[in-house]
Amino acid sequence: MPQTPDPSTASAVVNRKPMMSLPFDVLVMILGWLRPSEAFKVAHVSKDFKALIYSAGYATSVINTFLKEDDSSDRNELYYFRKAFFLAPSAAFQQVFALKQAQLTTELYFGWFTHPSEIPDALGQFRCLQTLDIVKCHVLGSIPTSLSNLTQLKSLNIGECDTLSGPIPVELGMLTQLERLSLHSNKQLNGPLHPEWGTQLLQLQRLDLSGTAVTGPIPREWGNMQNLQMLFLAGTLMNGPIPRELGRLRKLRFLNLYDSHTTGLIPREIKRIRKLNLNVDENPGIEGYEE
Repeated sequence: MPQTPDPSTASAVVNRKPMMSLPFDVLVMILGWLRPSEAFKVAHVSKDFKALIYSAGYATSVINTFLKEDDSSDRNELYYFRKAFFLAPSAAFQQVFALKQAQLTTELYFGWFTHPSEIPDALGQFRCLQTLDIVKCHVLGSIPTSLSNLTQLKSLNIGECDTLSGPIPVELGMLTQLERLSLHSNKQLNGPLHPEWGTQLLQLQRLDLSGTAVTGPIPREWGNMQNLQMLFLAGTLMNGPIPRELGRLRKLRFLNLYDSHTTGLIPREIKRIRKLNLNVDENPGIEGYEE
């Protein structure tokens, strides 16, 4: 396995004009030993070198150098490259990595990354993915709509990313195999609760939007989510009453509307759900149960 060079040494090497005058395909082959995180650190050496490091050619070369084409790659190497994929400033690197790993990957976990980065649009290439977790990362921007391409996804968890912002994409409703959707504790995540999900996410068992800035009433259409067992909307900016259509959710065991600005009477249909744990505390507008 090639050894990673000292970035300062790499910087000195690429400053030599004779090297940079080599053909492009030769350069990317030579630089295939320079790991992505180190390469991106020295990309500022020159405009030409930055273009080289940000190219699909370099991405292909370095990935082929360190990773195998099947699922037998070293676990530490794979973790390193997945982290590089998430944090890379190069969209070309992200695209190449996604295309090479898409058929080999069913689970992805990104956690505790403090370096600012956006959620890669190239995540939408991982079409065999069943589980995606992005937890406590310094995420900039919004949730990319490309995630709607992950039609095999069963669990999507993007939580506690304080700088994540923008509306929750309605396109997530296209993930019809989802059993768990958790976007909790993202204080800047906003937008309405999408009625469309009530006819799309029919396999959903857990939906957690607590601690977000979502607004509006709970859609009546969500009463069609017959497999829903847990619905968490605590600490949101919602308003309006609890729709009586939720009484059709006979598998519902937890309905947490704590401090959610919910108002009105609690429908008698909700009271009839057996074994339901209902929390409507800290909602001054709640007027009790219907008789």
